[in-house]
Amino acid sequence: EKRRPSEKQMAAFKALVDHLDNKLIRNRWKFMVHREVDRAHTLCPGRYFPIRPMHARYDRAAFA
Repeated sequence: EKRRPSEKQMAAFKALVDHLDNKLIRNRWKFMVHREVDRAHTLCPGRYFPIRPMHARYDRAAFA
């Protein structure tokens, strides 16, 4: 809630999700952040996480 993820953190996040998509779960998933799953109990991943850009990047894979 206090600061944006660093470039290094975002690069690691994207590398992980890309790996999962390309190697393990292969398009059988829907991108959601924790607070989209459980709005009543969490603010995760925080106000500064770039949710919209990540949806733009990964929604293409949703339940393909």
